[in-house]
Amino acid sequence: MANEFSAIGSAIYARIGTAVSVSVYQNQAPQGGTPPYCIYQQQAATEEYVFGNGSNSMVDADYVVKVVSNRHWPTEAMQIYDGSVHPRIQAAPLSVAGHALMFCVRVRLIPPYQDSDMFWHVGGMYRITVQGTA
Repeated sequence: MANEFSAIGSAIYARIGTAVSVSVYQNQAPQGGTPPYCIYQQQAATEEYVFGNGSNSMVDADYVVKVVSNRHWPTEAMQIYDGSVHPRIQAAPLSVAGHALMFCVRVRLIPPYQDSDMFWHVGGMYRITVQGTA
């Protein structure tokens, strides 16, 4: 199961890591990272074994993809998310090693919120479904 998630994480980074104007990190930004930045992280996943069709499993994984900013208002994070991050990941043709991509779509928005350190978080939850290839 770990290989599927490693492959999905790599595919997300390959899709948005060099295509957006901010740094992109998996799970969390490094200590002292300069905002704004984009973070993606797995939130939930299921794996279903499928037999008889040439594949070994199907994975449904939910990933949060968000922009984090330390500005006074969430405008900067919203502009980056809406203008470059979401268009790159929504319905993206992710290349997931060893797997056939079924779909990659946003299933819900995350309401903008400000954490206790005064950082704004703006983003969405994306469902990524892949099927292993034998």
